[in-house]
Amino acid sequence: MWELATGERPYRGLNAARILHRVMLSGGRPVLPLWLSPAFTRLVGACWAQSPKDRPDFPAVVRHLETLLGMVRCGMVDGGMVGHGGLS
Repeated sequence: MWELATGERPYRGLNAARILHRVMLSGGRPVLPLWLSPAFTRLVGACWAQSPKDRPDFPAVVRHLETLLGMVRCGMVDGGMVGHGGLS
């Protein structure tokens, strides 16, 4: 989700062992850009839940993204990603 929003690779410059430690043992996640919409940020946070059982399944993620995209197209919310390497 972070890569979708930013168009970049997370944890650039860290080796696999450091990434594993940061994510699995410390619960670390990449910093989300401030320009992301709150709705997308909430979705990313849900997908990053430490316990897999607390994460949304893929159909739920797709539904959320489709809803968010529809809201952006209707002008109901700021896309928070348009022009930043994401949903342009």
